[in-house]
Amino acid sequence: MTGVVGLRDEKLKELPQSLRDIGTRLTAVDASVNHIRSLPSFLNEFSQLQKLILTRNELVALPESLGELQQLKVLVLDFNKISTFPVCLCTLVRLEKLSMTSNCLTMIPQEMSRLTALKEVNFADNRITHISCDFQQLINLESLTLSNNNIEELPVSLRFCVKLKELHCDRNMIRHVPSEILLECRSLRTLSLNENPISIETLEATDGYKEFEQRRREKASKVISSQVMMGGGTLNEAISRNT
Repeated sequence: MTGVVGLRDEKLKELPQSLRDIGTRLTAVDASVNHIRSLPSFLNEFSQLQKLILTRNELVALPESLGELQQLKVLVLDFNKISTFPVCLCTLVRLEKLSMTSNCLTMIPQEMSRLTALKEVNFADNRITHISCDFQQLINLESLTLSNNNIEELPVSLRFCVKLKELHCDRNMIRHVPSEILLECRSLRTLSLNENPISIETLEATDGYKEFEQRRREKASKVISSQVMMGGGTLNEAISRNT
């Protein structure tokens, strides 16, 4: 029996007990588009699970047993009703992708800094106002999406994410970008700040902007269709220009 199970759009209210028959052979589960409100405590039996996708369910919390899935690399919880970041996730030391778009999160806790294998994080479309996470430990992070929240300040500790290539922060309340991010995130080539109160003049006056702009242009030159777009107040690579 294959270790990959598809349960998408099956009108489920819970994960079926039959999954226990697969046990340690289970490597991936997609139970998206269901009515699942909670996850079973027997999750810890799936010790080889690497991918868990639960998009568009009715989850409000996660069980502690989820934190025992030490082989988990991909966790997608988009379009649920989770209001508090599940601290149990912070023991998932091999987790590379975490997506929790369109939930009800209000903050990113310090504990997330323990997820040192993270490469891609997406918290778009939540209610985040505060970021306590110390990104100094997340040295493998390549893509961070925080769009459509209520964030006023980007943490200076993002400076340590030397592999960060994309930072998406559209539709927030950001008025400036710490110069340390532009100076020290030398892999950063995409910075998205549309619909923030920051102006292009403020961004251009920030230390490190010229270095970032050079990297951005080098990337753009490799893409034939790339161009600078000024219409609608947008600069190429979606750097916000609100004047």
